[in-house]
Amino acid sequence: MRLFLLLIILISGTELFAKKYELKSPEGQLSIDLGNYWMYLEKSMGIPHLFASKTSAPKDSVMVIPKKVDSFKLDAKSLAKSQKDYQNEKQNWAKSEEVKIQKFHDYEFKSLKDKSIHKIGTQYEFKGHSFTEFSYYLECKKSFILIKTTVVSDRTKILNSLDKAIQKSICL
Repeated sequence: MRLFLLLIILISGTELFAKKYELKSPEGQLSIDLGNYWMYLEKSMGIPHLFASKTSAPKDSVMVIPKKVDSFKLDAKSLAKSQKDYQNEKQNWAKSEEVKIQKFHDYEFKSLKDKSIHKIGTQYEFKGHSFTEFSYYLECKKSFILIKTTVVSDRTKILNSLDKAIQKSICL
């Protein structure tokens, strides 16, 4: 009997933490499982799909911006070579916003069954908090989807779960 109750609690618990979002717009569609850590804000601040953490400040965020494309392909080799440009742009941004860059994350590329994923990021300090920001560029068959994540750096479980969710996301 105890084993049965434990099994029911475990099954119920996993459903509490699973939250699948079907993000649909004329520009592109994506199915992604982000979990219950996030609060969905549709068309907030001019962003088609915005997620904010339910935690108190500082908030973590995920922005999803789809763009419809007919034939568009990012060149992984060129992007890998242009990391210095990205870093220079981030350094200029940091100076203008009183942000201190702590670390740059190298460009990564993954080719999956239904999409290709390009990823690059940075870690910075702002107003006494350290943040890790990643830009994911998803190339789907009919759309190009930008996903920008900004998470408090010591929330490594959230960073890892976001990365997995984005890799497992489905272009619709």
